[in-house]
Amino acid sequence: MPMISMVLYDEKIFPEPLKFKPERFLDSNGNVRKIDEFIPFSVGRRQCLGEGLARMEMFLFVANIFNQFKISAVDGKEPSLERQRGVAFTPLPFVCNLEKRY
Repeated sequence: MPMISMVLYDEKIFPEPLKFKPERFLDSNGNVRKIDEFIPFSVGRRQCLGEGLARMEMFLFVANIFNQFKISAVDGKEPSLERQRGVAFTPLPFVCNLEKRY
């Protein structure tokens, strides 16, 4: 089975793959554009059956967090984009401030 991360970190497809650049998924008009090589849920026979549900749940979760809280860095220290290796790549621990919106 091919490693999906090899595609997601290919610099020909995603320039500067280790940098957080959400604008890479937007076209010149600011609309979300589809990138065929972006396959976090795999493709073909082994594609995740719950992809639609997972995407919807992630959207609802993140939208509600940002709707309810203002999130800011502690002392201006942004979280690191480095990853820890293990069974899966995970972000390094970080601390942030959550302020309830009224």
